[in-house]
Amino acid sequence: MANSSKSEKLRLLARLATAKEDSASVVLSQAKEASDAAQLQLDNLIEYEANYLSSMRHSMSGSSNLYHLNSCQHFIAQLSTAIEQQRKVVEQAELMFQHAKDLWVKEREKRKSIERLRDEAKRFEDAQLEKKIEARILDDYVAAKYGASQR
Repeated sequence: MANSSKSEKLRLLARLATAKEDSASVVLSQAKEASDAAQLQLDNLIEYEANYLSSMRHSMSGSSNLYHLNSCQHFIAQLSTAIEQQRKVVEQAELMFQHAKDLWVKEREKRKSIERLRDEAKRFEDAQLEKKIEARILDDYVAAKYGASQR
């Protein structure tokens, strides 16, 4: 009965470990989406800056409007600041993704270990049951043979 109890406990632990792994998988997926979205935003900002600079070069050729030039420089500085801030967001999102991935790997390994123990306990339990059945058959055979020789 103790082995059966152990086997049942391991089945329960395996189910709990699977649930924890599934939960970690959801967190990992969300972290990946956040990381991808942050990177896309950074890529879009960089592309916008490049297009703006290209368009400014074409529009400024031959122009000497100082106010327009200052305005463009100010906007470019704001874009550069936004890009740097977004780089930090990407870096943070990547760290969160890596942390979520590490947690998921840990939970997956824990589940696999528990499942191996569960399977081992089940095999042991089955072998013990088989031995009991064989012993009972042998006892019955000996009892029948002994009983038959007593008559």
